[in-house]
Amino acid sequence: MACVPISWNLDPPRFRFKNKTLTRRAKFVRIFSRPIRKATPLIFAIVIAICACNLSAFAAEETTVVLKDGRTLTGRIAEVPSIAESAVAPKIQNGGVTNTPIVVVDDGLRRTYIHRSQIAHLDDIVLSSDVRIPVWQDVAERGVGVGRVGAALRVTPFDEFGRRLYELRSADGVISVVQGITLITPLYTKVEGLRGDGRPVVWESRINTSSIPRETLSRILTSTIKADSVDQRLQIVRLYMQSERYRDASDELAQIAKDFPDQKDLEEQVVRLRQLGARSLLNEIRLRASAGQNQFAQLYLSQFPSEGVDGDTLQEVRDLLNKYAVEAKRREFLIAGLRAEVAKIGDVNGKRLAGEFANEIAAEINEVTVGRLTSFERLASDASMTPEQKVALAMSGWIVGTAKATENFQSAISLAEVREHVRQYLRDPIAANRQRAAAELNDIEGASVANLAQILKLMKPPLDAVQAIQRGPRSFELAFPGLAGQPDTKYLIQLPPEYDPLRQYPTIVALCDLGAPPSSMLDFWAGASNKETGERLGQATRHGYIVIAADWQQPNQLTYGYSAREHHAVLGALRDASRRFSINPDRVFLTGHGKGGDAVFDIALAHPDLWAGAIPIAGIADRYCKHYWPNGQSLDWYFVVGELDGKKIEENATYFLNRYMRPKFDLTVVEYLGRGYEPFGDELQRLFTWMGQDERRRRMPEEFEYLTMRPWDNYFWWVELDGMPERSMVIPATWPPANGVRPYPFKSQLTPGGRLRVTANQSTSVTVWLSPELVKFDEPLTIEINGRSISRERLVTPSLNVILEDARTRADRQHPFWAKLTVP
Repeated sequence: MACVPISWNLDPPRFRFKNKTLTRRAKFVRIFSRPIRKATPLIFAIVIAICACNLSAFAAEETTVVLKDGRTLTGRIAEVPSIAESAVAPKIQNGGVTNTPIVVVDDGLRRTYIHRSQIAHLDDIVLSSDVRIPVWQDVAERGVGVGRVGAALRVTPFDEFGRRLYELRSADGVISVVQGITLITPLYTKVEGLRGDGRPVVWESRINTSSIPRETLSRILTSTIKADSVDQRLQIVRLYMQSERYRDASDELAQIAKDFPDQKDLEEQVVRLRQLGARSLLNEIRLRASAGQNQFAQLYLSQFPSEGVDGDTLQEVRDLLNKYAVEAKRREFLIAGLRAEVAKIGDVNGKRLAGEFANEIAAEINEVTVGRLTSFERLASDASMTPEQKVALAMSGWIVGTAKATENFQSAISLAEVREHVRQYLRDPIAANRQRAAAELNDIEGASVANLAQILKLMKPPLDAVQAIQRGPRSFELAFPGLAGQPDTKYLIQLPPEYDPLRQYPTIVALCDLGAPPSSMLDFWAGASNKETGERLGQATRHGYIVIAADWQQPNQLTYGYSAREHHAVLGALRDASRRFSINPDRVFLTGHGKGGDAVFDIALAHPDLWAGAIPIAGIADRYCKHYWPNGQSLDWYFVVGELDGKKIEENATYFLNRYMRPKFDLTVVEYLGRGYEPFGDELQRLFTWMGQDERRRRMPEEFEYLTMRPWDNYFWWVELDGMPERSMVIPATWPPANGVRPYPFKSQLTPGGRLRVTANQSTSVTVWLSPELVKFDEPLTIEINGRSISRERLVTPSLNVILEDARTRADRQHPFWAKLTVP
């Protein structure tokens, strides 16, 4: 057997040598990653050569990598020393020994880079059994090679023979490349440049097979296989099954059974397909229910097909329907019981107030909010309690949660009054009116800071969207004030089906590429708008995400400018939307394409406390990012890029990617094979899996250290700075900074002994924001700012004014600050 050069993406997870097998699991390539102290470089080279000689026998072997966050990656695996390192020809240093902490998983469509510390375990190595259907094309084996692929000018749909035209701009003008599908697998489809009338272009790329429309794929497959060959026709069925496209598989199999009536053994496959399709539908129903789309779930459960479906699946369907019915009766019983108790109240005014509140509960109670009535439900049959006490439990539980429910009817009435004053405060644009509302709150029983915090968490968003322009079902265009002297800033928002203002929703803040409209981000994440109904049926719809498309660009803008205006456009859109819609502040993800991806790097690093994760797609971490990179260590990152998109992997590796490929950090890098400057809709399914794996904004840290170089990058978690040293401040118009300019560092720490330290030397003022998530207000606490100790008892106590104004300005009603201290 002839030896071949070692290649990282052909490196198998098992070697055979002298009829013995070495299986590598958790330490699959540690033999090459650790120093071989007693081996000479020559011996090391011989081992590599022996292993390389056996690679071809294992080219189709795959391993499933199970990550600690629950994700799974399947493909051929290898290790590389860094993301910037060439995987095809890795550099050998120090006598041929390299440190290889980065694991690469190649599934044929893309390479996924992760740090090996993210791996929980490896599943057994298996020989891939995926269907592979070749498609003959006149492939260009010689011609112009493709080194870089920019944004496409035009891409035509595939025709029935699997060919399309791909137009892109080059130094010589517009180039039209004829591409053809040469291989179809359940995961990916190989596309290659074809010979034509012009100069052929040698270019191989991979696209996700699921991204090809069903009708198009069916036509291509039909023109590829022999219609009179049942074996080839069944290959199509198996392809669809392995792609989990069970309806397509069922349709194809039904046609085969019709065309080949003598094939009696097809009935068994028909039954299997029905079972798989039913299970897939049930999984979709469960997904929609978990996203708060219970009407959808109940409708499809009631229409669930029964023919040919196994008993266990049908029993699960019946159990789910029964659960919905039981919960509906429970809610009806609670409302009827509440109205009955209200009717027993003797005081006319009290009965009126309680009746109004009972109407509110009856209108808004659902699967999410019914838990607020647990205390009332538990004691509703207690004969020793008065009607007022029972109604008080329902009212107070609805306002502040069942754990803080009270039996005191007047206290419950006062809580309702407090909630109304809080709503007025958060809505009123006039400062004098807000001050009056805050002063009135101080005279209301139950208006404690602790109660206000609970009210803020459970109330509806204070503002509504009456001034918004509706662009489609649950789709709006809104505007908020720009910076001083600048026009209003716009943004688009798409709400998921069955949106409920009393349920918190994960949210995507998306930034479009230069020249693209913000609506393109709604199309990408939530799906294109249906021409007839206007509905969007994309992944954000399925998973129940709100999508915000911030309009961060100015007319004729040529690049991302790292400016205060752009930061305001993004952060302001999130805050304005949080005042109007029910956004979960712990599940907000920042993403963007192209230059929007550049903005994601910058804004996420400048304001890391706001995001659960950052997803830059085809972006570059430049300018301030090269200094700010330590700020993003508490964030989860997911970077997507094309193999032929210039040198973006290398450009981002030095100052960003390789710094985060370390233990305890969460970074995933995805590189699509043969692809250039694209949005990569192929990755959507995996992105939602990543966002859905309990990825939450990190809890408020007791210790952190950040760097800043711009005056507006001055608020991190619970510390706000003002008047930072001018020698460290570099506004974008004066970039690059002069020699010797260094970012301004500051750090904060809460010690176990109850001492909170902030070191921000030479700032003119430091404001420390406090909440129960960080400190205990009933225990001794000393705040030390730049070495100066300050007693909590004298200067810092919870304040109604602070919590109200913080909830109004930051719009984070789930984590409001209770007190603050500003020290010059």
